[in-house]
Amino acid sequence: MSHLRSLGDKLATLDPRGFSAPDRAALETHILDSVAASIIGATTPDGRAALSFLAHGLSGPLDEVATRVASTRITEFDDIHLASGTTPGSIVVPTALTVSGILGLVDSYTFAGAVIAGYEAMTRLGLAIQGQAAGYRGIWATYFTAPFAAAAVTARLLGLNGEQTAHALAIALTMSAGRAGPTSGGRTARWLLAGEAARAGCKAALAASDGYLGDLSLLDGKYLATGHDIEPVLDAFNAGWGESVLLKTSIKPYCSAKQVLAAIAGFEQILARGIDVGAIERVRVLLPTDFVAMTKNAPVAGNRVSSIVSAPYQLALAAHHRAGLYDIARDPFVMNDTIAAFMAKVSVEGDDGLDAHLPGCWPASIEVITKGHSETTLVLEAPGDPARAFGHDEVAAKFHAGADRALSAGTVADWITLVCAALEEDDDLEELQNRYLAFGR
Repeated sequence: MSHLRSLGDKLATLDPRGFSAPDRAALETHILDSVAASIIGATTPDGRAALSFLAHGLSGPLDEVATRVASTRITEFDDIHLASGTTPGSIVVPTALTVSGILGLVDSYTFAGAVIAGYEAMTRLGLAIQGQAAGYRGIWATYFTAPFAAAAVTARLLGLNGEQTAHALAIALTMSAGRAGPTSGGRTARWLLAGEAARAGCKAALAASDGYLGDLSLLDGKYLATGHDIEPVLDAFNAGWGESVLLKTSIKPYCSAKQVLAAIAGFEQILARGIDVGAIERVRVLLPTDFVAMTKNAPVAGNRVSSIVSAPYQLALAAHHRAGLYDIARDPFVMNDTIAAFMAKVSVEGDDGLDAHLPGCWPASIEVITKGHSETTLVLEAPGDPARAFGHDEVAAKFHAGADRALSAGTVADWITLVCAALEEDDDLEELQNRYLAFGR
């Protein structure tokens, strides 16, 4: 049996009724975290621009998938599966909410099964392409795996059997692309492309439901090697059944590139030892070698993404304006003499000793130097990583921190209540679908 056929069978027969209590809790937490990113994203200038642009040419319901995925992934507030280098929540949850709403499917177990199927498909393909490392070769793992994930979600919502699901995955895999372009300079199309990739995956599942066939041997032959210069690791693709992928997926504590989060956590640990921020003379950040090029520079005025990936800037926010870590819009981002002066004290260097922890951990080592004294710490697991997992309360607090100013605390609380209820009651799922699809319009 081919790898795609085997996966199709497994995804088609997933039974959320058999989930353990921790699995159910993780499912709720990750759906809530993804909805938070999606709702906040739609309030930002970049998110509104994406929704407006895509709305101009709406030709069918699946364009709605593209808009919701784009406005979610744009935030850098979404979850991330470290070993695969993918951000599954940003693709899977908007797709599941949108497609189930369009189809009028309000069964909470069907919805839950679709979300789990999407996480499984996306992270497994990400592991197969070694997505964490592929990013530094120009392949954006989330973009590459998005059609595959959206096909898995839609196949479950359509009730496809194992063979049909496998064909949906095969068709979607032929739609995968890796290179999404830069995030710097002007209005990048990167997020729109992620949305279009999810849209393509939905279309693949619809095609399979109508009898169209894909090549089920794609992962068994040389397709990835010849078409994308990727040698797939199929042991990783097939491993780990029976273990919850959600419990292995990190949740970000605030708006930041994941490559920087361990550094921020380490810096805050050192500050908690009683270090006076005003007495700091230097901060030395050691990261895995591949992380350095994207994180070492100061942000560029007017470019929100550059502020999100900059270790010097993010540490300056942690030192002098912590609320800025939750500012997703960054329109504009805070830049003053105090922030600039602190950034000048921060150096970012590579440490190949930290590379050994990849891909499952994205670590950092921090040294904070004051006059005649230094403090160091090593962080392997940042807050929100599996060993320091976030639950409902942490994600709810994160939602409030990121959205209260734009929406009001009461509105955010209503969203939180509704998302959690939607996994238990079909009427609440229907209300969530309707509110979600109307938001930002």
